[in-house]
Amino acid sequence: MRQAGRILDEVLRQAVRQVKPGMSLWQIDQIIEAEILKRQASPGFKTVKGYNWASCLNINHGLVHGIPSKEVKVREGYLITIDAGVLFQGYHADKAVSFYLTEHGPSFKSKFLQAGIKALRLAINKVKAGGSIGEIAKALDQTISKYGYRVVPELSGHGLGRDLHEEPTVPQYYQAGYPYPSLAHDQTIAIEVIYTQGSPEFVTAKDGWTLETKDKKPAAMFEESVAATQDGYTLLTADSIEATCLQ
Repeated sequence: MRQAGRILDEVLRQAVRQVKPGMSLWQIDQIIEAEILKRQASPGFKTVKGYNWASCLNINHGLVHGIPSKEVKVREGYLITIDAGVLFQGYHADKAVSFYLTEHGPSFKSKFLQAGIKALRLAINKVKAGGSIGEIAKALDQTISKYGYRVVPELSGHGLGRDLHEEPTVPQYYQAGYPYPSLAHDQTIAIEVIYTQGSPEFVTAKDGWTLETKDKKPAAMFEESVAATQDGYTLLTADSIEATCLQ
């Protein structure tokens, strides 16, 4: 899984560097798939029944599960979210990143994106064998709220391993008193922070996959795959906590 995670991190770094104004979402997905195959891995998202792409791509008010359309093209100033998975020797890795497309390339400098990056890093620091998943949820929810934004309660992270989506659910919305499960030694999870500048209410687009904010306000997402250990955590999709979210 660490090998799968390193491949996925390299793939997303290469893909983000190559995104240019005027590209279609389909072209971006083709870059991602080519980079995955180049590393003797396969697109993990294609193991999802009915999904035929290597990535989920969302722009501006898109939340998750965006289809890489040939018709939709990115422009300077767009907020772009790339979510992708790698399957390597029978094991999955999952990672996502949001960025603004500028004339100088990708930018993560906005307060909105920095909120998600900080929230995810604080949540990762809560990971350890025996630790409660509730502490992860609390770190995500409270940090995003502190910045004045909202997590989407219905959307969450998940376990992963031989399957892309496994138990347990890793929520980003915290409920005091809820009996959250604890993490086992070497348990592997994907932690996701999916949040909005406005209301967390969302709708499903006509394509049947893409989820978008109902009020059309911007949304962002960051995700890393992590393993719980006795000493804390092992990052699977980044080399260090400072290198998470493609920083």
